[in-house]
Amino acid sequence: MTDKSKNNLIIQSSEVVKYNSLIKNSKMHELKELYLFDSLTKIIDSNVKITSNSTILELGFNEGTRLKKIASYYKDSKVIGIEVRQSCVDKLVNEGYDCRLVNEEIFEINEKFDVIYGYLMVHHLSIPYDYLKHLYSLLKPGGILFFPNESYSTHIIGIILNTITGNWKYETNMFKLSRRKLIKECHKISNNFYIGYNGLLILYGFPKLNKIYRTLNLHKLPFFNDLSIFIKKDSNI
Repeated sequence: MTDKSKNNLIIQSSEVVKYNSLIKNSKMHELKELYLFDSLTKIIDSNVKITSNSTILELGFNEGTRLKKIASYYKDSKVIGIEVRQSCVDKLVNEGYDCRLVNEEIFEINEKFDVIYGYLMVHHLSIPYDYLKHLYSLLKPGGILFFPNESYSTHIIGIILNTITGNWKYETNMFKLSRRKLIKECHKISNNFYIGYNGLLILYGFPKLNKIYRTLNLHKLPFFNDLSIFIKKDSNI
């Protein structure tokens, strides 16, 4: 593990550095989580047949809100979560979930997965493209790898919001992703992938504004929307 990777993990696993929120609105947070959950399940259900033999991996599950919903929704499958913060792992393990602590960016895990997903975390990696290759190797044939919201180097709104809220200490390796390089690197991994844009998270708490935003297709424009990463493994591999 490189010094850069090691230092990044120390920052990401901090138990005292917390995200700040520019807008303190619990309802907005609930709507955002509902939107993300619906988006995840739609992608999963349209690409993978989940059975009792299926395995699902959530990367960076944080407090576990989404992992719990996914485990309940796909109750016959095996759902595993990994995190770099000990307190988050301990909390969910005590609640009966299969959650594991990782202390390396290229982590070891024995299982193979039908679905691997994460939210706002690839841009936290010091080696994002190697990380994607590693995750792809953990997929079963026909499995999917999905990151619905990622920041990147020219993500203007993300840069502004993180400057205002002062998250730079926590976001040490943020904004290193490039859509052009992502496309190039994903071509090396698989022919079945999609790198596009996804609408601002902040709008999920404002249904009317969000509807106008998406009706005008503004959520598909660069510079002020998150990146969306989707990779599917060939079923013959």
